Amino acid sequence: MHSYSLDTDARKWVYVALGVAAFALPAGVSQVSTWFQSVVVSLPLLNWPLSFGATFGVMFFAFDRYLWRSRLLSRLHSIPVLYGTWKVDGISSFRSDPETGAPTHEFKMIVVIRQTFTRIEVFTETPDSTSKSTVAGISLNHARPIFRYAFENTPKNKANSELQRHPGLIELRVNSQNELQGDYFSGKHRLRYGELTFTRST
Repeated sequence: MHSYSLDTDARKWVYVALGVAAFALPAGVSQVSTWFQSVVVSLPLLNWPLSFGATFGVMFFAFDRYLWRSRLLSRLHSIPVLYGTWKVDGISSFRSDPETGAPTHEFKMIVVIRQTFTRIEVFTETPDSTSKSTVAGISLNHARPIFRYAFENTPKNKANSELQRHPGLIELRVNSQNELQGDYFSGKHRLRYGELTFTRST
């Protein structure tokens, strides 16, 4: 997985909120455990120390991996939750016989997106190749969020010799939490482009 960019200050405010909570929590726990000792039983272990660094680290890990995807928090930071498996319907500019005006090529594939609050990876596997994202960004300052990423496609050993390793770019509009639509461009030597529709599977 790799980091992805945002065009808002959402992450900055999350870091501030976690920092304040990590500063306040140790003091609160200390007060509660001291009161608990005096009322219930005298166990020094109950008054265990919490450092700011350890508290912030645990809270950030939990938020980055899991909590940020909750419905309530995702409404606050507005970052699209793309994590999951997507079914993709595509239309390519590739024509099997350009001279006869053969129709453009339609295809299907499965895309798996792994995402945390700070990192992401888009992985695709077809019978002939695999591809994974190398850089990505989400733009929120639009009527609809836009997800852009660059990918590197690697042919499998038994793929057609015409298929070579190549880069590509994809831009998708986030229509809803279950649908993405947009365009792709694939490699300066291939000069292929097309349209994609992502539908969430899981």
